[in-house]
Amino acid sequence: MVRWVAGVVIAGLFSLWTGTAVAGPWAEAGDRQLRNDIEILAQFGLIRGPITTWPLPWAQISSRLKADTGKPLPPHVRMALARVRAKMPSARDFGRPLLKTEARATNRAKLSRDFGNTARDEVDASVSAEMNWSATSARLSVGYQGNDVDDTLSFDGSYLAFALGNWMIYGGWIDHWWGPGWASGLIVSTNARPAPRIGLMRLNPRPFGTPLLRWLGPWQFNVFLGQLDDDERLIRNPYYMGFRFAFEPLDNFEIGLSRTMMLCGKDQQCGFKTWTNVLIGVGNVENPGLVSEDPGNQLGGADFRWSFGVSDHVTLALFGQLIGEDEKDFLPFKFAKLAGFSVDGPWGDRGAHWRFITEYTDTAAGLIRDTQFNVVYNHSRYRSGYRYHGRSLGDRLDGDSRAWSFTALFTDSENWTWRANYERARINIDGTGVHGISANAERINIFEAGVQAPSRFGNFDLEVRYEDDRPNTPGESDSATAIEFGWAATF
Repeated sequence: MVRWVAGVVIAGLFSLWTGTAVAGPWAEAGDRQLRNDIEILAQFGLIRGPITTWPLPWAQISSRLKADTGKPLPPHVRMALARVRAKMPSARDFGRPLLKTEARATNRAKLSRDFGNTARDEVDASVSAEMNWSATSARLSVGYQGNDVDDTLSFDGSYLAFALGNWMIYGGWIDHWWGPGWASGLIVSTNARPAPRIGLMRLNPRPFGTPLLRWLGPWQFNVFLGQLDDDERLIRNPYYMGFRFAFEPLDNFEIGLSRTMMLCGKDQQCGFKTWTNVLIGVGNVENPGLVSEDPGNQLGGADFRWSFGVSDHVTLALFGQLIGEDEKDFLPFKFAKLAGFSVDGPWGDRGAHWRFITEYTDTAAGLIRDTQFNVVYNHSRYRSGYRYHGRSLGDRLDGDSRAWSFTALFTDSENWTWRANYERARINIDGTGVHGISANAERINIFEAGVQAPSRFGNFDLEVRYEDDRPNTPGESDSATAIEFGWAATF
C-alpha cells in the first residue's frame, strides 16, 4: 500500500499547472475517449481514411478539422470535435518543450489489458519530456513499474520521429494497436509492453492518383522492425517485424491486412535466405538439430470495420478479424477469431454521448470445426511464443482462450467519461501448453466500472474491478477485488 501511494505522490510533485494539449506526430493508443471521438467524427465525414491502425497520425485526423466545417453539427459531434481539437498539436507547440507526468497505482494489476491505458504493475509511473518541430519530434520518457517483489525501469513511450514528405520514419518504444477490436487486437495490441523498434508509416492517407488503384480509397501503410530483448526468452533477441496495409474503398468501410513475423535470434539462421523465405511466407531454412525448419514464427490475416447510420441519431458499427498462425497455399490458416459490433448515439441535447460495444474473441485455432489447441501464439522452435515479458503481443487473454466482452461508455456534457464492462472468459481451455496468464484452465467473470475526469490539474482516472476467480487456482474459486487510480498531466 505504501509503495503504490508513494508512486502517485512522487509523480505528482512534477506538476505545477496543467493543460489538455497533446503534441507529437500521432494520437497514441490507450485513450478510449479520443478513440470514441474519432469514430464519431469519422462517421460524420470529418475524418477520412482507416482509423483502426494506432498510433493514428495527426496529419490524417487534422486534415479536415482545422477549418470550419461549414455545416451545422449535432451537439455531441461538436463536443467530440472540440475535445479532439484540444488534443491536436498546433503551430504554437513547435519548438516548445512539453513535459508530461503519468502515474497509476493499484493493489492488483489488471488481468487482461484492452485498448485503454491501465497500470502494468502495482505502480506504473513515468515522466517525459518532448519537443516538436515542423518535421521532427522527440520524446524521452522514463518510467517505473513495480510491486513489493520486483520492479523495472523502462523507456516505454520514448521515440525519435522524422517526417519525409508524406511519410514518417521513427524509432523507439512505441505502442501499436492493429485492428477494429476494443477489447482485443489479435495480432498487434498494447497487451504487452512495447519492444524497441524502428518503423515507417504514411501520414495523410490520401488515395492513389492512378485510376487502377483509386478504387482502394484512402489508404495507410505501416511497417516496423523490432527486437524482443526480454531476458526470459529461450531463444534470445529474435527480430519482430510487422506490416499493415489498411484502406477505405467506401465511406466508413475499411479493410486491414496485417502480417507479423519472428525470426533470427541467438544461434539461429539469419542470412539472406532466411529473410527471403519469411518475407514471402513459404519455404524452409535448415537449422540443424532444431525441431522445426520454419524460417520463423509468422502470423497474418485480415480485419474489417463498417459503420452506418440506422436512424438520424444512432450509428451501428460491425467489425471482425481473422488471424492465421500458419501458412497454407500462400494464405494464412489455423485462425484466431474476433467479431463484434458497437452502437452509439447522442444523449439529450447538451452534447452527451453513449456507446455500447459487444465483442467475442476465440484464440483456439480453427474456424467452425477441427479446433486445435496450443497453436495460436506458440511455435515449435520459438518456444517462448508470440510474447514479450511473458505477455501475449496479440490477444489480451493469450492463446486457447474464448471471451465475451460487453462495454458501455458514456461521455457527459462536462467531458467526464464513464465506463462499465463485463467479461466472461475461458482461459487456456485445454489446460496445457505454454500460456502467458494461466498454466491451467480457468473460467473467470470480470466486472469493471470506472470514470475519467478532466480538470485543470490534469486527467484523473478511477477504476474498480472484481474477478470471481484467479489464474492458476485449479479447483478453487478465489475471487479478487482491485481499485486503480490514475493521473496524467502536461505542463
